[in-house]
Amino acid sequence: MFSTFSSFGLLFLSAAICQVECSQYFFQPGYIASSEEISSKAMTIQDASKACDADAACKGFTLQRNRNDTSATTFIRLLSGAESYVVYDPAWLSYTKVASRGPSYFWQEGYLGHGEELHDEYMTLLKAKEWCDEQKACAGFTYEQSSDQKQEFHVRFKSEPVVTSSEKYMSYVKAGTMAGPENAYTYQPGFIGGEDPIHSGFMNLHYAKVYCDGDKKCNGFMVNRKVYQAAQEVFISFFGSTKVTFSSEWDSYTREKPREEL
Repeated sequence: MFSTFSSFGLLFLSAAICQVECSQYFFQPGYIASSEEISSKAMTIQDASKACDADAACKGFTLQRNRNDTSATTFIRLLSGAESYVVYDPAWLSYTKVASRGPSYFWQEGYLGHGEELHDEYMTLLKAKEWCDEQKACAGFTYEQSSDQKQEFHVRFKSEPVVTSSEKYMSYVKAGTMAGPENAYTYQPGFIGGEDPIHSGFMNLHYAKVYCDGDKKCNGFMVNRKVYQAAQEVFISFFGSTKVTFSSEWDSYTREKPREEL
């Protein structure tokens, strides 16, 4: 898969990230191909983001999904390569540096079935992000999961952000149009722990972001990865911390630029 290869797992984002200028990273299930390893070691997502920001040649970082479950750090590989691209593989997770900061997106299993279909096309997920970035009416995009390793999917773009849970599909919901990191979130497979939640309830991720944006104590939220077929709302817990422990059973969304942690 890689020109050089080793394995790893995943982890956490803390308040030190994005205190100054930082890059935006786009999450995709899969591995970064046609790349060269810059370095690899056990670290957090925060560490990987900062290290990649500091190296102009770094195009992103990648890690294995189900290694070192419930660990605070995991082996992450920083990669370079002008022609690098992401190949879909559910066993791997990748964060690629994007050329210019745009809206952030919530990744979620399920499909966008409400609203107008604005466009559909076979393309890479990065190209799909770029298309949706430019369209004010685009609330997100959805595509069917595959058992094959591939670069392009049949992507459908929708005008409404409501995701209906399904193991057969994956969706990206636009999380606002802020150009800076103040209202942007990073997806991390794991749970936010070490404190009691400041709030919890049933809702979709769109309204979870609205709540977290409006609560001055909120720096992130998490949801159990178990898919409730056909459900449009899930039980979400909100926290003042951004510290995530890797777990294959949970998904967390933490602020790129956290408010002061309490």
